[in-house]
Amino acid sequence: MESNIGRGRASADTNLWCHCCWGSWPPEGVDPEEPVDPVDPPVSEGCDAVTQYSWGQKMELDLSHASCLAIDRDLAGKTVQVWDSDANSYCDFRGTLSSVDGSGSISVTSNYVSGNTLSGKVVKFGSSNHCQYVKFRSY
Repeated sequence: MESNIGRGRASADTNLWCHCCWGSWPPEGVDPEEPVDPVDPPVSEGCDAVTQYSWGQKMELDLSHASCLAIDRDLAGKTVQVWDSDANSYCDFRGTLSSVDGSGSISVTSNYVSGNTLSGKVVKFGSSNHCQYVKFRSY
C-alpha cells in the first residue's frame, strides 16, 4: 500500500493527516546553517582547572579543585588582593599568584597582600606551603 504521508493526504495505514509537509525545507535558495557544537572554555596552559571569578567580590578559593582563576576583564592597572582564608583557618596560604595569559606576579608572604602589577585574564596560584585555601579579590 502506498503511503501518502507528506503529500497532504490521509495515510491509509495511520489515518493521520499530514499538515506539516507542504513545501520544502529549507526554503529553496536558502542554505541551511551547520549546527554549532558547544565549545568548552579553554583551560589555560599550566592550569589543571579554572574557576570563574565574579568581578569585585571577595571569593574563598579551594585550590585543590582549581589552581587557576579566570577573570572577565584584564587586570592591567587593577588592584588584586589576597588574604588567608577565613573559611579554612587551619592553614595560611603562602606562595605566588602569577598571570597565565599576561604578565606579572605577586608573592604572598603574609596574611594579606595587595598589588597592581598583574595583567591578563587568567591567574594561577602556586602554593609554597601546601595550603590550598585562599581568599581573592580584584577591582
